[in-house]
Amino acid sequence: MKQEDKKKIYFFLKYDFISASTRQRFLSYFKYKPKNINIETNILFDNQYFSKKILNKNIPIIKIFFSYLNRIYKLLILPKKSKIIIQSELLPYFPNLIEKILVYKKIKYIIDLDDAFFHRYDQSNNFLINFFLKKKYHYIFKNAFLSILGSKYLNKKAREFGAKKTIIIPTGIIYNDYKKFNKIKKNKVFTIVWIGSPSTTKYLINIFPALEALNKKIKFVLRLIGSQSIETSYLPIESFPWSKDTENILLSQSHVGIMPLNNTFWEQGKCAFKLIQYMGAGLPVIGSAVGENISVISHKKNGFLAYNNSDWFNYLYYLYKNLKVRKNFGKYSKDVVIKKYSIEDMQKVFWKKINLL
Repeated sequence: MKQEDKKKIYFFLKYDFISASTRQRFLSYFKYKPKNINIETNILFDNQYFSKKILNKNIPIIKIFFSYLNRIYKLLILPKKSKIIIQSELLPYFPNLIEKILVYKKIKYIIDLDDAFFHRYDQSNNFLINFFLKKKYHYIFKNAFLSILGSKYLNKKAREFGAKKTIIIPTGIIYNDYKKFNKIKKNKVFTIVWIGSPSTTKYLINIFPALEALNKKIKFVLRLIGSQSIETSYLPIESFPWSKDTENILLSQSHVGIMPLNNTFWEQGKCAFKLIQYMGAGLPVIGSAVGENISVISHKKNGFLAYNNSDWFNYLYYLYKNLKVRKNFGKYSKDVVIKKYSIEDMQKVFWKKINLL
């Protein structure tokens, strides 16, 4: 196929590959790109910015300013009737003037969302943010060619906000990357694993009472991947930086994966990606009975849905005591991932929808 005959699609992404959302919802799919499509990507914030903001909580204002200028320039020079995919939004905490320019230039766009970013605006306690940005996503969804959502909750809200066409595509994994570690030797000490960024370790603190009670009963270690260690003198914690080379090994060595959450509007929209990662590694899972967790966890088949600290303690202790149950749950977890959450399979739907642009 000649280069000029190929369809060009512009991907406007928020972060680079260090962001799990970018890797799993976009870059992993690029491996399966159809021959009739050419891709051009624009990254708003690079890996250096991500590390400073997400990992170190340091926001470089000047870098944000120039990143915004660069994106605005890229959008303004887009040819009329271009076709673009937008991750989350074009300019966070900025009015939808750019989206209006896209509509004016008859540029078709698909919006992809894996978190309830609209609640940062319509649920904000900041008067100015709430006043100027409350309806931002109403315009974005209403004018999108297609809205790709990572969870049922996000799909429901997109429809409420005026989205004409929507599809749910979960945040999945390339299962073959996990499969090769399925037979790796487990740690000698019962290992409870949690993976995520420092900003989400707050959810772990909610289940500390259960972990403290468990620590008095059995010997275990709480393994953190991607976050600095939490300050505590009474829980056995080990912490590892996130690395593409070690992520799957660290997960596969563990015995159970956990995903505690609060129950607010923001958590309702989360895509339960942590659970899917654990399941890909063949682990039984425990998650708070919130949002998409309820869909991903088949209670008493691949894990447990927890409602309170008593549940967290009882389920962790039960899995510690029952090796056979852990193995059965782990096998069911892998089967679910293969059938519902593998990018190898989901990429067919992803590219079919994008080809319609």
